[in-house]
Amino acid sequence: MIVYREMDPGNERDYWVSWRWGEGGVVAETETGEHAGYLVWYPPDHRLNPNEIRQVTVSPAFRRQGVATELFRQAQKVNPGIQHSRIRTAAGDLWAKSTGDEVPVRYSYTNPPPPWRFDEYAEDIKHKIEKEAAFA
Repeated sequence: MIVYREMDPGNERDYWVSWRWGEGGVVAETETGEHAGYLVWYPPDHRLNPNEIRQVTVSPAFRRQGVATELFRQAQKVNPGIQHSRIRTAAGDLWAKSTGDEVPVRYSYTNPPPPWRFDEYAEDIKHKIEKEAAFA
């Protein structure tokens, strides 16, 4: 049986996956604590990608069993504003569409994202470093 929970900043594994940057996340584990997967998203105050999924990972032994979709449903309970990323792998694109939720157009080589503005990117990195320092 797989158990789903919100990430805990006091848990070292959770901290290194998500919380050190102030992101939200949910984790899937077996009852014995074996890692099955996780989903993390950018915080609502993120300058470039607020509430956007940053990463979904499911361990190979647990794939094709609905773990990613249930992680997404659990994430929606924690953060109702969560949304799919525009930057997705081909597999991620298929999964996002399978959830039945609104899925933004996927950026690709033929549909690239708008050019990054250095000042916004630099400010985002500075913000992350300040959050990291707060945990030290």
